[in-house]
Amino acid sequence: MTWNFTTIALLVVGFAVLYLLVWIFIKPVKFLLKIAANSAVGSLFLILFNYAGSLFGLSIGVNLYSALVCGLLGVPGFLLLLCSKWLIV
Repeated sequence: MTWNFTTIALLVVGFAVLYLLVWIFIKPVKFLLKIAANSAVGSLFLILFNYAGSLFGLSIGVNLYSALVCGLLGVPGFLLLLCSKWLIV
């Protein structure tokens, strides 16, 4: 294999395209992993709240939607779930 200008240019372009593809696809994966981690923490918080809330007669159902609301919105999402539970019941 001879290292002429065309070969080197194709290698540089190939690595640039590979870098761009990795950069483009890594951002959504990081975002999805962040949502999954926050949802796991949210569901853990809901479970702990249900244990503590059982003393006062309060409970919020732990499912995918409530975990996502708690995970994405944080404390305001938890308060939203608590208010919606209070308004519905």
